[in-house]
Amino acid sequence: MKEHNTIVVYYSFEGNTEYVAEKIAAEMKADLLKLKPRKEPARTGLKKYFEGGKSALKGERVKLEKFDVDFNQYDTVVIGSPVWAGTFPPAINSFLFSVRLKGKRIFLFGTSASGNDAKMIEKLTDRLNANNDVAAELSVKSPVTSVADEDILEFCETIRFYQDDEV
Repeated sequence: MKEHNTIVVYYSFEGNTEYVAEKIAAEMKADLLKLKPRKEPARTGLKKYFEGGKSALKGERVKLEKFDVDFNQYDTVVIGSPVWAGTFPPAINSFLFSVRLKGKRIFLFGTSASGNDAKMIEKLTDRLNANNDVAAELSVKSPVTSVADEDILEFCETIRFYQDDEV
């Protein structure tokens, strides 16, 4: 069986996406990259929803803290995101514009309290499919609890299935 190099890349605003990313990375023995905007939107009140939602809907990008990752060493990339206004947040958009993922096996997961994660994953898949095929997705209801752990483990098994499938 071939050894696969996997990285889990994620942005987490309230900790739910981070919980899932850490579980996947631990189960897959994968590297972990947390995307950190240089300036976060408001964390409380209506301003939190207005700023975050508006920037996500407009497809804005933010400046991210520098990360030093050579994506050429990975054949599998797992991307995790919260849902903001039915789409992915600016930090994920910035990441996608800053790296080349062509030829990578891509897996996506989203966390959402609103239930719009399928819509966000569809938009993220559309954005990625210009260069990649998204192999599988996972949607997790937030706030995340240990009930989601079984779904996370099943998602990891799906990743392993695709990795072992030498297409």
